[in-house]
Amino acid sequence: MDRVDTDVLVIGGGGAAGRAAVEARKAGAEVILITRSDIGKGGATAHRVSETGGYNVPDGVMDPGDGPEEFYGDIIHNARGMSDPRLARLVAYEANDSLRYLESIGVQFDRKDDRYLVVQGCFASRPRMHILSGHGHPIIVALKREIERLEIPVLTGLFVTDLIVDDGICKGAVALDREGKSWVIRAKAVVIGAGGTGNLFRDTLFPTDIAGSSYGLGYRANARLTNMEFMQFGFGVVSPRRFTFRFWLWNLLPEVYNARGERFLSRYLPDGISEDDVKRARALHAPFTSADASRYLDVAAKKEIQAGRGTQAGGIFVDLTQVWKNLELMPGDFRHIFETTRNTLLKRHVDISTAPVEVGPFSHATNGGLTIDEHGQTTVVGLYAAGEAAAGPHGADRLGGNMLLTSQVFGRRAGEHAAQAAMAMDGRPLANGALEKRALSDLEDQKRGQGSIRAETALRHLRQAMWEEILVVRSAESIERARQKVTRIRQQSLPNLSIRSAKDVWGRLQLRDLLDVSEMMIAAVDMRQESRGGHFREDYPEQDDANWEVNLIIERGADGPVIRKGRLCDDEALRSGNAGKRNQS
Repeated sequence: MDRVDTDVLVIGGGGAAGRAAVEARKAGAEVILITRSDIGKGGATAHRVSETGGYNVPDGVMDPGDGPEEFYGDIIHNARGMSDPRLARLVAYEANDSLRYLESIGVQFDRKDDRYLVVQGCFASRPRMHILSGHGHPIIVALKREIERLEIPVLTGLFVTDLIVDDGICKGAVALDREGKSWVIRAKAVVIGAGGTGNLFRDTLFPTDIAGSSYGLGYRANARLTNMEFMQFGFGVVSPRRFTFRFWLWNLLPEVYNARGERFLSRYLPDGISEDDVKRARALHAPFTSADASRYLDVAAKKEIQAGRGTQAGGIFVDLTQVWKNLELMPGDFRHIFETTRNTLLKRHVDISTAPVEVGPFSHATNGGLTIDEHGQTTVVGLYAAGEAAAGPHGADRLGGNMLLTSQVFGRRAGEHAAQAAMAMDGRPLANGALEKRALSDLEDQKRGQGSIRAETALRHLRQAMWEEILVVRSAESIERARQKVTRIRQQSLPNLSIRSAKDVWGRLQLRDLLDVSEMMIAAVDMRQESRGGHFREDYPEQDDANWEVNLIIERGADGPVIRKGRLCDDEALRSGNAGKRNQS
């Protein structure tokens, strides 16, 4: 076992964690950053899920009438009552400064004729999304240089298994390295920036380390979570390589048909809505939403595939070969990046001008997560969260270009506040030795397993179950099937795993995280008996503000998740109560 002490421990290797580590160090704290992969090789920020990324900044480059208040209005409108207005306002008003900072450390946003390349992103009313070639990769490259410049120690190849919490105060974490050695990292404050849970589903565009660790760690530490029913889904290319299918291509009004050659979309449409209406609506945003007519396209595709009428790779056909004459139908601010999209697909052996492309529904980002305040602090004192790990800046739907932005806004805030809180505790004990021993004993238990089930097999079954029953389309029947399948995996597979190596232990730990997240998500989608944003119940297909304009707050109970209705903006446990407990510690 290795034991390490620090002021601030940051968990994760993406943009939120990197920014938190940099800001905590700049504030004067000792910092250790823990990642599963080398910085730049893991995390959603580094993973190039598409050829370009978006970063919203209301600087009026394309629309002089745009500004922070207009940006804030867009966030709130599309959150559909599910965001924390205080956090949304911080995103809107700190966007400009965050872009300037990134430029100061070497991030180069795309320009055309010496002017920022800006488009109107998903769910936005104005063009403010600044384009970044390589998605978020340039951000993590620049932050890595800052981490090296500030000489922040980085422990790579570690899986953080549990947090050490003493009387409601987070004081460090326990981790396992790739050789099977246990680590204790004692800290005065901990920041979680380990991303969301895209790999909870069979089909995802996210890297393998985005697997619910942020939520599992916080949940087992008794932190509150919310908005876990608002998972984002969108179309991706399923063959010959998996890649984002750019949503603006629907403006070309392509034909859609299944593996039998049947044009199926009309079978799923109500009277008064045409196929072209649905496609035009789908061209306005990459993620699925129940809020407009585009929902019929995603629902139809999922149902066709699940009914066995999809392609061998698990998709439907989208035929763009005959619609080049419709190129002028694309919004003007997207035409100039069309060739980039086409060339990117060509590099992946997909030529949309000569053959239909196979696409299917994929999991994307999570709009929920650990409940935080304006400083990124969770309901557990000394524990912070930022980026996709945190809930509140987004809601039922999220503007495209806001996830990279919030990772920087709240990565900065969490890092700064964690450093201030940690340095105010100088000279005080870091952790309880008995708690450390208990955490290490629990980790040793995870290393034992004489069963016959491989962790990767159980993980595959879990992801398949969640894809079948929870992805895009939900109902009382599918939710109950999901619950039964997840319970069976927890009760029958988890105790009977074959553990022969450290890799097997990592698999078990990942399975544990994803089982925790599955149960939270199933409980939330079951309780919310309406459709709102990315959450669609076919048995409750309309939004119901009278009964459901509330957040679902999740806490850990003796037998699993416990959910209550509440409002993020009313949760006083995130304010004075935490501060008082910190002062007493």
